[in-house]
Order: sequence, then structure tokens, then C-alpha cells
Amino acid sequence: MTPFRATIAALLALTLCCAADTAYAISSAAKSNIDYYNTITLLRNLRIMVMNFADDSMKTKYESTKNTFQRCAEDYYAREYTYVDKDSKKHQLRFTEVKIELSALYSTMAELYLKRTKEILDSTSKNSFDILISYGRQSGMARYFGKPFDPLKDIKPYKEKEYHFFQDKQTIENYLREGYKRLQDARRMYNDPDLKIVIDKKEKKFGDLDFIMGRYADVIETCRQAKQYGIEIHRILKKHEVTSIMKRHNLSSASLDPVFDDRIPDIFKVDANDNLKLIHTHELARAGKAPKDSKKEEPSKGRR
Repeated sequence: MTPFRATIAALLALTLCCAADTAYAISSAAKSNIDYYNTITLLRNLRIMVMNFADDSMKTKYESTKNTFQRCAEDYYAREYTYVDKDSKKHQLRFTEVKIELSALYSTMAELYLKRTKEILDSTSKNSFDILISYGRQSGMARYFGKPFDPLKDIKPYKEKEYHFFQDKQTIENYLREGYKRLQDARRMYNDPDLKIVIDKKEKKFGDLDFIMGRYADVIETCRQAKQYGIEIHRILKKHEVTSIMKRHNLSSASLDPVFDDRIPDIFKVDANDNLKLIHTHELARAGKAPKDSKKEEPSKGRR
């Protein structure tokens, strides 16, 4: 069970124990309590993704969903747990609208993460396989590592800075294998027939939207794991540059934050920060590297 699902299960158990006396109040109050904590958690997690990857259109939709949540939360605080839907003329739980909007945003974000994950892994693939082929024990290159070398007469068939590939090739292969495996796991979750069945249901029961959002959240988390393998491969490929990077940024620790770690291509540093649940523009500003045209986060608007 993922942390997200475990939290919802715990909230359900706690809420049912603490709910009011009547059957109707137990049902609506308990479900609304779960929805409140669920949606605010999803909004908080989504904020990081939106700040890191979303275009202006998606940022606008996120702000709109936050406003919807605010309205619903105010009614929830007032213990107004349901409303009459103007289209179906039926009672709906107060946070249903928020969950519908959130599920759409999470679907878009899951698709974006799948795309970026493939880009990161593919960006390492050619160099990785060149190393696996050139630095294998049977490749012929390994025989030179144990040969006597005369610096005045002999020419090394390899660069000294690349010697570590002979030792790191197995780690590179493992990371590449695990990265693509997790990308495929994420694809299976995104294309799960059971997920499609729930999405296509005309009338969704309580828990259906939570299932949809939870599945997309799992896709995103699995993509983050896959992306990290790709990022670690980039770090290994330029392992010999650590000392020069430390001097360049005047750092005293070998633990490099992504914003300073120039082994990671600039285009993927946002992914490295996102994997740590950090907002990339904030990290750039902290390091004094914020782009001149970067936009500050807009304050949330009040209730409409």
C-alpha cells in the first residue's frame, strides 16, 4: 500500500469512529472529512509539479481548482456536507467538484511525467550502451588496464578520466535496466483497463475519483523513481568532473544540490529538484541563478 492510500485508509477509520450519531450524518460527515484531507494533500503535492512543469494554461486551471477547494472547504467548516447538483438534481458531496477538477489535472500531469521520464532515460541510453560495449571484460579495452605503461613511449588507448567506466559499467547497466522497467510500470498503471472502466462510469460512487487520482499519483511517483535512475546515470557519466564543479561553485561538500551539479544537463535539473519535492525556480533563486524573466508565484485569489 502506497503512503497516499495508507493515509486515506487511516482517515476513513478515524473519521468513522468520530462521526455523529445519525446514519446520514455519519455517511456525509465521514466522507467529507476524508475528502477534505485527501484534496488538500493532493493540491499541496500538485503545487510542486505545477510550479516545476505546468504551462500558463495549466497554472490557470490549478488556481481555479484552488478557488473551488476554498469554497467547498468553507462550506465544510460550516458543516454543509452536500449540495444539489444543478444538472443531475441529486445531492452530491461538497468536494465532488474539486475531485473532478483534480483528477483531470493529475491525468495531464501523469502524461507529462511519462514523456519527461522517457526523454531523460533516452538521453543516457547511447552513452550507456557505448560504455557497456567498450568497457566490458571481453571488449579488449580491459586488457590495457593491467599492462605496464611507459609515459614517454606508449599512448594510452583510453582517457584516464574514463577509467572509472570499467568499474561503474555494471551500475550504469543496473540503473538503465531499472529506469526503463519503472517507466514501463508507470505506463501500465496509466493504461490500466480497470482505471479506464472507472473513468468511463457515468455515475461515480464515493471512492471512484479517489481511485483515479490515487492511480495517477502512483504513476507520477513511479516516473520520479525512473527519472532518478536516469539522473544518476548522468552523474556517473561525468563523475570525473566533481572536483572541478566543486571549485567552480566554491563548495566544500561532495554532496551537490541539483542546481549546482553540472553533471546533470540543465534541461533536467528541474526534474532532479522535483524528485526531491523542491520547486526549481526557488532553488535557482536560492543559488542566485534565477532567470531574469522568471515569474513569481501569484497569490491565491479570494472566494468568488
